[in-house]
Amino acid sequence: MVTPNARETARLCEIVGMVGYALAGLPGERILSRLGIKSGDDTVLRRIKSRLRETSQVRMLSVDDWAWRKHQRYETMLMDLERLEVTDLLPVRSADSFAHWLSQHPEVEVITRDRSSLYADGGRRGAPLAIQITDRYRRFGAMLRWRNAKRLNNWIKSAKASGFHCVAQFAGTLRRDLEAVGLSITTPWSNGEIEGHINRLKTIKRQMYGRAGFELLKARVLPWNI
Repeated sequence: MVTPNARETARLCEIVGMVGYALAGLPGERILSRLGIKSGDDTVLRRIKSRLRETSQVRMLSVDDWAWRKHQRYETMLMDLERLEVTDLLPVRSADSFAHWLSQHPEVEVITRDRSSLYADGGRRGAPLAIQITDRYRRFGAMLRWRNAKRLNNWIKSAKASGFHCVAQFAGTLRRDLEAVGLSITTPWSNGEIEGHINRLKTIKRQMYGRAGFELLKARVLPWNI
């Protein structure tokens, strides 16, 4: 079928977009040419970006940051833990932007995050009723294996009195976020899945030699739904 005023069939647009989604502009143009399809790199990029859609509803949300330029600019990835797919990218890393996104998604019930106060604050402001869970990265192993958080307070007290500054500092961080830390031990949710998607984003970014704008990168990271 051809949409009104279109020069390509819907099927051809879909093929061009899918090749572009996998390979980006110039590489996509070259592959399409070998397949007998004439489509310039600008057209390929337009087909990719045209697939951007509104964010679907998310109950179980994972949030983490990623570096656009290390030590200079960081942005935010949001992931649906039930569908195991990226649901949105935010062009900044801030409590305000996260709180605003959450205010547009009142259906969020669970938020998994790192131990940064930034996303914790944004989560409290944007979704005050949502449960927050910290990641399990480098969490003390026995409690994770036993799914037992009852000994957490005693461990924190012992750690703070241990005389080792780094251990005491870590214990203080856990105490300030005690509820979220306890839930990371007793619930199945974690930030592990989003780390994999952040690695995929970095691969896509490198594939385009760091020259892709935010809109194109977002279009290639979000899932391609036919």
